[in-house]
Amino acid sequence: MASETLPIDEIYWHAAQLASEHERSEYLDRVCQGDKSVRARLDRLLDLQPQAEQFLEASDPTTPLIDNSPVEAAGAVIGNYKLLEQIGHGGMGVVYMAEQTQPVRRKVALKILKPGMDTHEIVGRFEQERQALAIMDHPHIARVFDAGTSPSGRPFFVMELVRGVSITKYCKHQQLNSQQRLRLLVQVCYAVHHAHQKGIIHRDLKPANVMVELHDVTPVPKVIDFGVAKAIHGRLIDRTLFTGFVQMIGTPLYMSPEQTELNALDVDTRSDVYSLGVLLYELLTGSTPFDRQRIREAGYDEIQRIIREEEPPRPSTRISTLNAKGASTVSATVDSGVPGFAKRLRHELDWVVMKALEKDRTRRYQSASELAADIERFLDDEPVLAKPPSLTYRLGKLAQRNRAALTLFVAVAAALLLGTTVSIWQAMRAIVALELAEDRAEIAVRAWADAKVQKSRADAARMQSDERLYVANMKLASDAIRIGDVPRAATLLEQHRPDADSIRNPRFEWRYLNRLIDVRPDWRTNFGTWGQCARLSPDGTLLAVAARDGSAQVCDARTGKVLQRFGSLFECNSVAWSPDGRQIVTASGDGAVRFWGVEVSTTVKSSLLSKLVSAFTDRPILTIAAHHEPINDAIYTTDGQTLITAGDDSLIRLWNVQTGEALATLTGHSREIQQLAVSPDGAWIASASSDDTVAVWDAQTHQQRFAHASSRNPARMVCVAFSPDGSLVAAGDIDGNLVLGDIKSKKWTQAKLVDGIESVAFLNNPLRVITGDRGGSVQLWELTRELDKTPKISSTPLARWIAHQGRVQSLAVDQHYAQVITGSRDNTVAAWSVETSTPAWRRPNAEDFCMVSDDEIVVCGRELKLVDVRSRETRDNFLPSETGWELIRKSRDRPLIAVASNHTVVVYDLAKNQEILRQDFTSKIHCLAISPDGNRIAMAWWDQRDSIDVLNVADASRVMLPARQCNALEFSPDSVRLAVGHMDDVFVHDLRRRSNDAAAPISELNSNSSSDVGQAESHRRPSVLHLMGHDSTLTGLTFSRDGSRLATVSSDRHLMLWDAVTGERIASVPAHHADAIAATFSADGLTIATVGEDGAGRLWHTATLQPLLELALPGDTHGDRVELAADQSRLLIHTSDDEIIVYDTKAPQYPQ
Repeated sequence: MASETLPIDEIYWHAAQLASEHERSEYLDRVCQGDKSVRARLDRLLDLQPQAEQFLEASDPTTPLIDNSPVEAAGAVIGNYKLLEQIGHGGMGVVYMAEQTQPVRRKVALKILKPGMDTHEIVGRFEQERQALAIMDHPHIARVFDAGTSPSGRPFFVMELVRGVSITKYCKHQQLNSQQRLRLLVQVCYAVHHAHQKGIIHRDLKPANVMVELHDVTPVPKVIDFGVAKAIHGRLIDRTLFTGFVQMIGTPLYMSPEQTELNALDVDTRSDVYSLGVLLYELLTGSTPFDRQRIREAGYDEIQRIIREEEPPRPSTRISTLNAKGASTVSATVDSGVPGFAKRLRHELDWVVMKALEKDRTRRYQSASELAADIERFLDDEPVLAKPPSLTYRLGKLAQRNRAALTLFVAVAAALLLGTTVSIWQAMRAIVALELAEDRAEIAVRAWADAKVQKSRADAARMQSDERLYVANMKLASDAIRIGDVPRAATLLEQHRPDADSIRNPRFEWRYLNRLIDVRPDWRTNFGTWGQCARLSPDGTLLAVAARDGSAQVCDARTGKVLQRFGSLFECNSVAWSPDGRQIVTASGDGAVRFWGVEVSTTVKSSLLSKLVSAFTDRPILTIAAHHEPINDAIYTTDGQTLITAGDDSLIRLWNVQTGEALATLTGHSREIQQLAVSPDGAWIASASSDDTVAVWDAQTHQQRFAHASSRNPARMVCVAFSPDGSLVAAGDIDGNLVLGDIKSKKWTQAKLVDGIESVAFLNNPLRVITGDRGGSVQLWELTRELDKTPKISSTPLARWIAHQGRVQSLAVDQHYAQVITGSRDNTVAAWSVETSTPAWRRPNAEDFCMVSDDEIVVCGRELKLVDVRSRETRDNFLPSETGWELIRKSRDRPLIAVASNHTVVVYDLAKNQEILRQDFTSKIHCLAISPDGNRIAMAWWDQRDSIDVLNVADASRVMLPARQCNALEFSPDSVRLAVGHMDDVFVHDLRRRSNDAAAPISELNSNSSSDVGQAESHRRPSVLHLMGHDSTLTGLTFSRDGSRLATVSSDRHLMLWDAVTGERIASVPAHHADAIAATFSADGLTIATVGEDGAGRLWHTATLQPLLELALPGDTHGDRVELAADQSRLLIHTSDDEIIVYDTKAPQYPQ
């Protein structure tokens, strides 16, 4: 037992001196020998050590203390992480293997501060380790994913889970030879060098902090535990950490001489180089430079002296003097035998190790990358930079160790050979100076070259990181818009807003998403107070706004200009127009409604406004004390004879507008009524109440017809509206529930929106509903109705944009001009054109299309139509066909188009407005392509599925190429290659090397052996590349603009990316939930657009094939062709319904 061999206090003090948690645990396992009681006492003493050290320190009363709660057990949940098992602990923290539950599910390592470890220094070091890991991004450094505070108040951070063992154990267990060990250490060196570049010194490099895990069969070292790391410049955290006056930071066996100094304030990156040298020494010899037991038993001063003054034996010397047990171990794990291995260690490898272990740090490698480079030179049989120490340097070290004896020797020698000694000393001094000058010059040259390389790498890494962030944020913004979270999408897009002086056009996905939410109003007017309610006059020319300050303001609905202001001393909650437009009624907080007379005069015909307010009566015509509590809304019936009011008293009352007589009172709500609506035919009244109900009343009988109340999560209903045909009623509550009721069937349906709803209205289309929310966004929703069923609300809005900086309190729809008026708590009222707010529009009756410029397309039909996509109008009709044109393609480099109709193909010059070629065939044309230079067209046939024809435009000569079941054709940008779909595969023909003989042999090249092509001479290259990888019929293919990449889609639903020169498959991804049909590259090659039979269009990041954007096509249609404008302003999709859907990032430009 441990108590029988060593006293427990001696074991405690030995363990307390070990800085590494791993070494401390190994030491306790060895000395306790399974005695659990002794081990438990020691663990408790060591855990209390930090508290004992700070027992007499004055605590800062402003510093919050962490709750001394028990250590979390397996199964506990901290944030998005479920603790699975404890995998490590030390004096400062506990490490768990945990499972991240969202947004992705994966295994991670979670490190949390131990309960009670709440001293400023320990919390600071814990934060310092987290910050150090966070700023580094290297494959051989454990990455940090997340950070936070546990429910008990203790800080934690989440990092990459490293499943491995220490580097020395791995090398021993795997019996790696010397070269394999050296290559592992090279990777560690580069990881440490990366940390240095980020301004971090590890200060505790040792085997326990360099773990090796297996990726498949490849060992990958990982540097961990930056708990005692130090920043080179500045601080990692806001607070300042002070090391105790005699506190040693690091592990003595791996500590550099300068690190043993008190506080080690002068430690720099070369200290880590020394530790790497110790690790290299141990990997080669199986032991550390200084005896482990000797260091463990030595006192603090003796440890300092050993590390600073004693020279360790060279690795080759240590190997040759190993005892029998050590020798057998090393020979089994390092090389074939000790003598042979010692011989390999001599000279160069000895020099490399000893240079890294120099006491004088100026003589060490100046960076970890220099050490790695020298090891690589040794492995590559190149001369190493390390040199054996000079005679002068060795004599100097000897003098330091034996000062007394040397003094006596020098005194005697000086008496005999004074003159000779002086001469030699001068010569040696000159030699040392020369060597130092050469070394410094060499270091300067290497540093300059290394800096240049590192800058290039850093720039590339930064660009790659920015690109990955862009891809992730585009997908997040797309998802946010899809669910209606407009503010979140705006924040994500703003991070990537192009600079004003950027020479590259913004990419389509950014422009389209930004277009969805960044809509400009037709006008915006600031009223200086909240617009509680905004309603249009019956003819749509005037707008009345009820303001919180008690006023009602009338403005020009076309310009927003305020024409008149009037009102009372009480808060004005609602305003309504009489059906004839000659009266306005206001509802106030004093429970009264006031009628105001309006006189209008006709203006000249050229004015946009046909009626202007010429005079308002100074006083109301009629005032009715309608309620004992504030009135929230008042509206006219359609005949203008009755006024309906409702307010905080939960009552609905009807009044004769001529006499002010009360006609009826409707009861049924239990709380305040927020808004009223009357159906267009006057038959129904709808009310929205804070009691979480929307009710529909019979206007004749005054009885409640039906109502809707949410049984779960009750919330205040604040808005209600009827559809233009009176068949539907819509309402919204502050929790974001949009409720839809069918008047005929009395059935309800609802959808949950992201934000609370403040206002609701129908457009002139009864299947279009518009909502305003608490976050300032306006969203347009499409309804779908099947037979007599209650309409369903679409899951994705047709349009959405941020209209205000406050709640959208009111919505008014101008049915005459398709304009929406919004009022908000940001004190403004704005007008929006619905059509320009919707970036997607359709062009019907299109058999096919092609883009002839960024702003023009040619559409197939009975004739060809040239359409201006800016104005959405047809500019020209030409080239009529009796049977109708079905296929069309444009030459990229010339103004030529190829069109096909059944058995006829025509090449047409758009610039000259004339036919270049017309050919008739016996077979019907199935696929069509034209080369970018316009010299060739390729055709596949419906009834000849074993070949395709390539037609020379100049002389109409034809070349037949074998192709079975061809569904896709595409010429390369240089016009010399033709990619042809062949069942599941692709053949890329070099047209320069194809003879006219249809039976000419084809040299097939598999994608797995395609590297041979790049090595062959041009005249020996095969005329065909054979790309194999899809599992079902190929449906579409496209070349990138530079011709280096080829993208293919297939009925197997996959998108595949190929090297168009070698035929090597680069990447593959499932692109659609049904057959993928077509694909196209963006002009810059950074994006691929695809369409499929799942009714979706998708954009993909070319470099990673990560999704950027998904576009859901309306109805049951699906896309069969897709094109991107060269300036990335538009995406066009041709659908199975023979429509063209244009996703436009530019507002339409209608002719004046």
